[in-house]
Amino acid sequence: MLREKLIIASSPERYILVDASKRVEKLGMKFPIPLELVPESLQLVRSELLERFDVRQTELRMAVGKDGPVITENRNLILDVRFANVTPDLDPQLNSLPGIVGTGLFIGFHPTVISA
Repeated sequence: MLREKLIIASSPERYILVDASKRVEKLGMKFPIPLELVPESLQLVRSELLERFDVRQTELRMAVGKDGPVITENRNLILDVRFANVTPDLDPQLNSLPGIVGTGLFIGFHPTVISA
């Protein structure tokens, strides 16, 4: 999420390609919100999420076909989180937690959405 946000923030034109399975009326309805976090912060982030937000579930994203969690390009972990309610102010609130380096919420970038 960190690299993707760097790219989208520095791009003069922004496009997102989606298929029908990704279309929702409200964020968080079908898919959890991914959070990229420093590995050492996993327990802290989980406890802060449960204490400060209405969280339904947290799950460390595990690799398919190999042992262990998914590791990002920056050697971070991905924690998939199901929130009861995803609002526009959730992204800055999450980014203020120590250990979180990016979220899968791309609020405020206003891309052109192309449906496949």
